[in-house]
This record gives sequence, structure tokens and C-alpha cells, in this order.
Amino acid sequence: MQVTRAELIKNDPIGKWWVSGSASLNEVQQKTSFLDEVNSADSGLLELARVQRMNTAIRRAIFVTMMSSEDYIDAFTKLLKLKLKAKQEREIVKVLVECCMNEQTFNPFYAHLASKLCQLSSNWKYTFQYTFWDHFKELSSFFVSVKANLAKLLAFLLVDSSLSLSILKVFSFVELDCHTLLFLCVLFKKVLLPTEPSTIQLIFRRIARNNDLFNLREGLTFFFQKTLLKSAKDSEEKELLKKKVNLAKEALREPVFSF
Repeated sequence: MQVTRAELIKNDPIGKWWVSGSASLNEVQQKTSFLDEVNSADSGLLELARVQRMNTAIRRAIFVTMMSSEDYIDAFTKLLKLKLKAKQEREIVKVLVECCMNEQTFNPFYAHLASKLCQLSSNWKYTFQYTFWDHFKELSSFFVSVKANLAKLLAFLLVDSSLSLSILKVFSFVELDCHTLLFLCVLFKKVLLPTEPSTIQLIFRRIARNNDLFNLREGLTFFFQKTLLKSAKDSEEKELLKKKVNLAKEALREPVFSF
């Protein structure tokens, strides 16, 4: 079930970054731990956490921390202050991705926060990769908007080099169902259409030299020709998409040597 914040939280905008003109959350009384402080911060947020199936104290703490932050930098700082253990930190990624998917429209807040986390260490990148893989298996059960939000989040992380196209190696591009095709079309339109040629080349060159990713390169080329170009909404988009696809295909064929 998709539930908007506006439907559940209609008053007291203090600390809610998604409400225009909101103030920071600083009225919460100090508790014995930061988790206690977060979990008692806002009854509206806790109700929203319940609806969003944040069914453990850790997940609720992470959810409330993100939702009560002024922006992604504030959220990043507060999440680190939770001082979670390694296994608990994985829940940050899972909650972030789930919240992003459940928005009615894509919210860049989650993408910027995800990118910031990926900058910390490769462990965060791996966690995002496995989280995406888990959701790839569920694409057929998602609403169109959920698939689109997931695709746009991944596109952002690919364009800013937080993640690599190698994340798509789990797909068999010769036997994709309609749900996966839709996801991949949204993904690559967001990766290609608004992106500078030099950045596109960097994105695709990252998988050009790896022998283990030969099938992925061939699969992408097949997908571009058979599906992506045909999905253009009009002739103008098709022409631009064709130019960007050609750049991507050239980068896939071009070995990158370092000296």
C-alpha cells in the first residue's frame, strides 16, 4: 500500500523536511539513548513508520531520523550518530530504498543521501548492491511508480559513480519480462538522456575491460537496440536517445588502458 506523508501527517510541521517552511526538530527531551530520543520524537512519524512496516526499534529509529531531518546532510549526520553496529547499519540502506520506492514521485533526497553513504566506504556500496538485487527479484509485484522510483534511484547512483553497471549482471537480457523491461527503460533513459557525453562514456567504460562482464555488455547492446530505442515517446527523444546509445555502445567496445 502506498501512503503519502501528507495523508498521515497534517499538522505540526516542526522538523519535517518535506514541508515548506518547517523548522528543525529540537524540542525532544533527552533520553538515556539516542534511539529512545528518536523513537519518542513524533507520534505522527511513528504512526507513519508503523504503516510503512518499520517493525523493529532499529528500523523505526532510522525512519524517524530520516523523516525528521532538514535535508540529506542533516539526515546523514544524524544517522551516523545512531552509532549502529555493522549489521544494524545495513538497515539504513534497506529503509532508505524502501522509503524512496514508496514516494508518489521520485524524491532526490534519498538519492543524495545514498550517494553520501556510498562515499564513506565500499561496505555501503555492497549493501546497496545487495539491496537492489533483492528488489530486482520483486519487480513483478511493484506498482509502476515503485519500479520507476527504484530505477531513478539506481540511475542517480550510476551517474555519480557510486555504483557500477555491473549491478545489472543478474539480469538475462534475452528473456526479460514486461516488468523488468519497464524498469530498465526508465533506468537507462534517466542515465542517458540528461547526462553529458563524457559522463556516459565513463559509466560504460567501467565495465568495458572486465572479461567476466562480457554477457552483460552483449545484453545491454541487445536491449538498447531491441527495446530502449523503440520505447522513445516521440521522434525528438528517439533521436537524442540514439546518439546517447551510440556513445554507450562505443564505450562498451573501447578498452580503457591506464599508464
